Amino acid sequence: MNYLSHFFITQEAKSEIHLGNFLGDILRYKDTKTLSKNLMEGVLIHRVIDKFTDSHPLVKTGNKIIAPTFGRYSSVVLDVYFDFILIDNWEQFSSKPLPVFLDECYVFLEAHLNLVPTRVLPQVKAMIEARWMDGYLLEKGRNDVFRRLDKRAKFETKFAQAMSVYAENIGVLTSLHEKFFPELINRVKLIS
Repeated sequence: MNYLSHFFITQEAKSEIHLGNFLGDILRYKDTKTLSKNLMEGVLIHRVIDKFTDSHPLVKTGNKIIAPTFGRYSSVVLDVYFDFILIDNWEQFSSKPLPVFLDECYVFLEAHLNLVPTRVLPQVKAMIEARWMDGYLLEKGRNDVFRRLDKRAKFETKFAQAMSVYAENIGVLTSLHEKFFPELINRVKLIS
């Protein structure tokens, strides 16, 4: 999933809102029934981010580029690619050193485990322990993302081809991300 982008976008928000945004992809509807107001606000911001992203013309262009390989999973794959592009072009979007930011992400999650719903707690702990987002820096870690996604998929994915498709399209996808991501950040600033 695109954990890095969600972490980045709400890093200045209140703690519970920031956590809710991070948890947005892994919570089921029934998990949200017992969330605090601020955690739920974070989940709702996550949904705004996803809706804005999915409907944006630049993102639709990116999805069309990779759709011949990934079909119905194109938007999922593109979200992950955008995390890779963010991490590869970090200095363009943040003055904070990437290792510092990543360390802060894991420290934040560790400090807020008491607020994570029980059902998803093992997944969050696994993410902290294995430092999943650090894996975005290496090809093995990037392949691991797609292996984890493949385990959750209900249909044939072709995720084994994800890194070769990424390499073939890195230039155009980076260009789309460079235009899109600042718009997304501004959209979230309007609602938070």
